[in-house]
Amino acid sequence: MLWYDKPFCGIEYHKVAGVLQPPSRTLRRRSVAQRRIRTFFEWQLKKSRETIFDLIYGVDTFRWALDPVRNTSTRFVYDAAPWSTLRRIFRHLSLDFSRFTFVDMGCGKGRMVLAASAFPFVSVVGVEFSPPLCRIAESNLVKCRRLRRRAQSTRIIECDATKFAIPCTPCVFFFYNPFSFELLETVIQHITDSYRQCPRDLLLILVGMSTVLPQVTSIPAMKVLYSSSIPVGMSTNRSLYVFSVIGD
Repeated sequence: MLWYDKPFCGIEYHKVAGVLQPPSRTLRRRSVAQRRIRTFFEWQLKKSRETIFDLIYGVDTFRWALDPVRNTSTRFVYDAAPWSTLRRIFRHLSLDFSRFTFVDMGCGKGRMVLAASAFPFVSVVGVEFSPPLCRIAESNLVKCRRLRRRAQSTRIIECDATKFAIPCTPCVFFFYNPFSFELLETVIQHITDSYRQCPRDLLLILVGMSTVLPQVTSIPAMKVLYSSSIPVGMSTNRSLYVFSVIGD
């Protein structure tokens, strides 16, 4: 029996009278505890790595944040793509950056906006619905140091992603699992409508959104250009799909 045929993956089975038996309750509890410990240490490692980058650049893209929906003092765990995400993705794409506008949908504190500004895009735009996160992202753009910015312009726009005015230039849209498929579908519809009005190169990068892949691929105007996975932790990967908008 292969490891992926076992009902409890990652838990050792044993034989009794030649019959494979599930582990005892004690072994199951031990396995759960080990997974929790591993998850804790992976989180601490990620926290340390990303905090170091924040300290180097003089920004805040990792710590707790205010509630982005109710705009209260309630704190929540803020998760952003690793600093290295775009560099890992762009090495597989042949992009003439000088022709494209980069748009981060649901930019949060602006980490990917800052990371994208290191590439020679025409413009880098972060779209964020939460006022508190927008203020932090704007502050990060001002405070950021030791990062060579090559983009011609960089800005944060506070608005609902479904109401964002699609730029008339070729664009790269970045999504790090920012919202539900219902909202994503509306945003994609606006992007494809913009393409019909003015055909041009429009790319969509979806990271960590494999659960909505069937719905996205069913949209007629969407064509998969590249698919893979990228590491976001010591043993954690996120799915990566790059789509191009084409004519119906």
